[in-house]
Amino acid sequence: MQIDFPPTTKTLLGKRTLRDVINRYTDEFMPEKRGAASIAKSLHDIGLSCPFLGDPLERLTVEIISEWLAQRLSGIAASHATYELNLVTALLEVARAELGWIKNNPALSIARPPIPANDRSAPVPRRVSDVEIQTMCEAMGYEDGSMAASGSQYTAVAFILSVETGMRKNEALALRWSDVFLDEGYISIMGSEIEEIRKIPLSKKATALFSQLFRFEDDERCIPVAHHFASKTWTMAKKRAMQRLPSLEDLKFTDSRYEATARMAKNFSLLSLSKILDHANLPTLVPYYLEPEV
Repeated sequence: MQIDFPPTTKTLLGKRTLRDVINRYTDEFMPEKRGAASIAKSLHDIGLSCPFLGDPLERLTVEIISEWLAQRLSGIAASHATYELNLVTALLEVARAELGWIKNNPALSIARPPIPANDRSAPVPRRVSDVEIQTMCEAMGYEDGSMAASGSQYTAVAFILSVETGMRKNEALALRWSDVFLDEGYISIMGSEIEEIRKIPLSKKATALFSQLFRFEDDERCIPVAHHFASKTWTMAKKRAMQRLPSLEDLKFTDSRYEATARMAKNFSLLSLSKILDHANLPTLVPYYLEPEV
């Protein structure tokens, strides 16, 4: 897939540019998948607004990118400008980590503009602390290191596995033993966004959890509970857990995937993480890689 760019952008002969990164990304790293058309449109918009599209990558600085961001903020919503900045950041990460074209990514150190609550398209997920994980599991009757025996305890196991692997709740509940390769250290399941088989690495804790699960002869599922049962169990357990830990009030099961993403970002490149998580939209993963503000 090639993105049409304005003919006014020029490139220095022999120098890799952001335009080159976009073309390599769309050709090699962005297969036909759900959301591809939307990303292609964003890439085209960046091509129209980006004055450094044809500049050598090594010449890009925090100042140059920040000036472009300021111009974008004067004409579009902060959320959209931030998305475009994160897309540029993701492209530069591909250039750095996957292509080896640059040594550093200047866009990672740029402070993101504050986004008003009425400009947000979805609630902001949050991290989950070890204390919160333990409290929720205890409210479901599960003790770390024990073998799950009840539906509530299996729901707790699903929650922990989501924290450890980044699996969605429905993926954890649908997981079969034929998908689990403990000796090799990974789970293999089909992605719904990227639409290809993905390998999810297993942490030591996740491996231990699978080792403690009972294998039923008449049920191939690793966690033999229905989705509606798990949802009801979670709601009831959270009410009990909040009596001990009020901070759990805003906790959602899906926050476990956010926690997993934050942990994995320390060990995997942006593109690798997107494949592990089956997350097609690279810009939304960029915040996990940003340098902390001083």
